Amino acid sequence: APFKQAVPEARFTPLTQQLRTALGEPRRIERFTPIGQWAAMLIVGYDRGTATVRLTLDAAAPHAVTGLLITGTALRDDSAAKVQAEVAALPGIATIGVYALDGATPTPVFEVKCE
Repeated sequence: APFKQAVPEARFTPLTQQLRTALGEPRRIERFTPIGQWAAMLIVGYDRGTATVRLTLDAAAPHAVTGLLITGTALRDDSAAKVQAEVAALPGIATIGVYALDGATPTPVFEVKCE
């Protein structure tokens, strides 16, 4: 009950809809990695990507969910070549860049300019 109180259906439903909009329909648990006896990391497979989820259960019966944290999402086939093709397909002049920020100045990792 604590999870349902902290995250009522009115908050949970929009979250699941946001995942469906971004990734498609959930299809299967692709990976299940236990973290101790009452928690696990899950990779949930969707049509177009995955969501990484930390799930925690109450140690007392009936072992209800006490924590559910989405720690990240990833698109399938999200390669640099695909991004470059999508940028090139945009009308007009389009530029995209990814830069490492670990030095004194930003260092280009990936840059695309299409006209």
